[in-house]
Amino acid sequence: MKRIGRWMGVVLAGALFLSACAGKQQPSSQAEEKTGENRESLQTETELQEPEIKLTVAFLSWTADPPDLGMVEDALNEILKERIHATVDLMPINGGDYQQRMNLMLQNGDELDLLVTGTGLNYYMQAMTGQLKPLDDLIDGYGSGIKDALGEYLNAAMIPGGSVCAVPVLQSYASATTFVMRQDLLDETGISADEIQTLDDLEKVFAGVKEKHPDMAPVVPESPGGGIFGLGLDVLYDPLGNSLGVLPGYGQTATVADLFETPEYEAWVYRLRDWYLNGYILADAATNNETAADLLAAGRGFGHFTGVAVGAADTAAATYGMPMAAVTFGEPFVSAGNVTTIAWGIAAQSKHPEKAMEFLNLLYTDAGIVNLIDYGIEGVHYVKLSDNVIGYPEGMDPAAHPYNFNLSWEFGNVFLSYVPAGTDPEIWNKSKEMNEKALKSLAMGFVPDVTPISNEIASVTNVAGQYMTILGTGAVDPDEYLPQFIQKLKDAGMDVIVAEKQAQLDRWLKENQ
Repeated sequence: MKRIGRWMGVVLAGALFLSACAGKQQPSSQAEEKTGENRESLQTETELQEPEIKLTVAFLSWTADPPDLGMVEDALNEILKERIHATVDLMPINGGDYQQRMNLMLQNGDELDLLVTGTGLNYYMQAMTGQLKPLDDLIDGYGSGIKDALGEYLNAAMIPGGSVCAVPVLQSYASATTFVMRQDLLDETGISADEIQTLDDLEKVFAGVKEKHPDMAPVVPESPGGGIFGLGLDVLYDPLGNSLGVLPGYGQTATVADLFETPEYEAWVYRLRDWYLNGYILADAATNNETAADLLAAGRGFGHFTGVAVGAADTAAATYGMPMAAVTFGEPFVSAGNVTTIAWGIAAQSKHPEKAMEFLNLLYTDAGIVNLIDYGIEGVHYVKLSDNVIGYPEGMDPAAHPYNFNLSWEFGNVFLSYVPAGTDPEIWNKSKEMNEKALKSLAMGFVPDVTPISNEIASVTNVAGQYMTILGTGAVDPDEYLPQFIQKLKDAGMDVIVAEKQAQLDRWLKENQ
């Protein structure tokens, strides 16, 4: 499930890139200087004489620690002792506390080897302030499976200066403008999902829902504090890090533009205003503090926009506990931000970076290890219903499951994981296919250094915070507010940001294409 994907969208929380992360990792022993078969042979000989290493592995969790976490960790460590002569101490941290905990652990130099990071988890700030180790040499020496699995997508985690400081989780990267909705209410309109090809078609559905349920909002925000489009607007452009100065047209142009002056943004906010006046949008969407799941469960909403390109209906059905339908508009699209939403880094204070990379490599190559972490022990926590589909053991209560992490989206190569019953068994094959055929931004792998424009970004971010939500929910008249918004952005330095990003992109394209 791409739960973490909800942190994307029009992200303006400023990851203010300070400088390139520390230089390339230098070998620290004779064994590390070896390459290929010589290194592997020497490593095997020396491991037999070395004390066993324990790696501290921190990651996001959205539930209390499951009762059988220790049992699964013990089973995992029995495998790791044999495979890499190391064990792991799994450290799940609640999502609400995660960023603060990581900040403290990284700043204080606490015991930590591997951690989950990513676009919405301060990756670039962590990397460029030296809190994460550069991984280029470690991947070359100990991460061949990672390179094979990720291919060109590994470069999406590159930062100014040319180093990779995190390994993206391999999952469905392609986003698309998608609307997910309650199947039962769609059926009431007499319109099938296959008949919805355009936003105008979707409006007819909204009208039908509103007619039968006058007190219901056909469109609600996906998450609190965001506009109606949420992730959806992102698929029209490459945000180039922070959506202040973007590549419009699915990133197929090399000309940086102010998003809020583009024809696409203008057309969208006018359409939202019409929907709002017709009662199609939740009346208090601009100040709403409830999730789509809450609003749909309470009967206050029909559906919402998202950026999920594959399996959106199944994902929503599993999340909301009711049959859902989904329709997708436009083309699937991948930018660097899609790829680095969730990734793994090695903490600068790690005393065992080579072992950490060996363990990380297993998360991209070994299906047994991936599924052990994801779902627990076969026959105890799940049973196989087919080659890649799993279900609950007989008599087990899903509500009181002893290993209920549901974190398959977080660990390494998601395409190695089993598919829970009720989800399309072909979802990973479809996701791979979508990754391959999706439009890819011309700037994939480019990350602007915003140090020269940090003051302008702070000022523009402040302005955007005043206007984006009210325009993005249809709550105000674009005739009045959009020109104000654009002028205040210019006054705050938007044109300076666009020009600086353009200059950096031009240099990058010249060097890399």
